[in-house]
Amino acid sequence: ESIIRIKSQSGKGGVAYIMDHEFGIKMPKEMHPEFGAAIQRVTDSEGRELKPEEIYKEFEHNYIDVHAPFDLHSFNVSKRHSDKQERRSFAEVDAIVEVEGEERQIGSSGNGPLDAFSNALKAQITGDWTLCSYHEHAINTGSHAKAIAYIEIKRTDGKRYWGAGIDTDIIIASVKALLSSLNRAS
Repeated sequence: ESIIRIKSQSGKGGVAYIMDHEFGIKMPKEMHPEFGAAIQRVTDSEGRELKPEEIYKEFEHNYIDVHAPFDLHSFNVSKRHSDKQERRSFAEVDAIVEVEGEERQIGSSGNGPLDAFSNALKAQITGDWTLCSYHEHAINTGSHAKAIAYIEIKRTDGKRYWGAGIDTDIIIASVKALLSSLNRAS
């Protein structure tokens, strides 16, 4: 078993190593400084080392369990390919998103499910922002495997925010990651 002590002097690499080797969470390198800083704030305030489980709980708290002001209630997608070579895709999305306690039905189209959902959010709820980075991978294997998606957005003021989502369906994991980043930006 690997031992890395996570305390106030630990670098972002130690935190990323623990998340990868203990939990299968392979955060994008660009996300390491942000999460490393969050862990450093905890170790500084508590004045002690963190156990791997505590680091994971902080990841959940900062990126996964972020459900306000936007929370996904339902999501339906219809996807089509426009030619035999599948060079062009098209998707339509209908979703119900809770916005500050009120359910809102949204829908739009795009070149894929995430693009369609992004278009619906921008046009009907959030206003403009840019999706800067997208990463995903499986966390485990088998028929009940979960996937994690990471999304970085940039607001119109230039500030950037990472989000993450976990689900057995990679499309839903991506939608959750997008909402996580938007919630963190709010």
